[in-house]
Amino acid sequence: MKKFAATITALLTASLCLGLSGCGMQNTQNRTPASDAQSSATSTSSNQTQDSTASPSSSERAQSSTASPSSSERTQNPTASPSSSEQPQSSASTTPTTLSTPPMDMAFYSTDPHEVKKKLKTYPNKVIMSVDQAVKQKILLHSFLVDTQEMRKIWEDFVARVHKCQKEHLKYQQSLLVVTYTDEGDAIYAYVYNHNGTLFVYEDGSRDEYGDRASYYFQTDKITRKKYTSQERVFDKYKIGTGDDSWRLIWELTDDGK
Repeated sequence: MKKFAATITALLTASLCLGLSGCGMQNTQNRTPASDAQSSATSTSSNQTQDSTASPSSSERAQSSTASPSSSERTQNPTASPSSSEQPQSSASTTPTTLSTPPMDMAFYSTDPHEVKKKLKTYPNKVIMSVDQAVKQKILLHSFLVDTQEMRKIWEDFVARVHKCQKEHLKYQQSLLVVTYTDEGDAIYAYVYNHNGTLFVYEDGSRDEYGDRASYYFQTDKITRKKYTSQERVFDKYKIGTGDDSWRLIWELTDDGK
């Protein structure tokens, strides 16, 4: 009987263990593939989130390396446009002009002889104009046939401004177109340009039918004045330049030498 009872007890114990093990297996089998995938995705997403906060992705690194620099970085960039303080400055010896408006200014400024020649070609050949006509066209008329005292004063003012620019190193420009006439009435034009005290002169003799029709151009900072008397008449002779590179303009003064 004792053996029988022990056998019964062993069988009951085994059945109980098998029942409990079966329940455990049943719970394991009830987890479907979908739930496993969802669980795996949740775990993977969590891991990726942690990784993304740790270091940037390759695409993010590429965008960061090609991003536009900030304003401070552009300023420091040596290839960027220079600031106003870095722009080339004018010579320290040149100061802004303090001169008043001149009585006459052709208002054509060029040191290119080809441009000057083209400009002078637009003026008439043989028309001897009056002082009033010359003033209206901003032309300095030089002639011994008419009273050109007004013209001479304009010229003297021009010369005074040249000297002032040279003495005070002023930044200033003014141009005059001077016309003289040959005995045959051919016009000879001279373009005289004051640029900060430096003179550019272009004389156009192409209209002189009985001359060599020569034209010449030069640059100088030298201008002189000499008074002389001839046949009881007093003259002022202005000379711009030196040697062959020079141009002369002679004015007859009044009886009192002024």
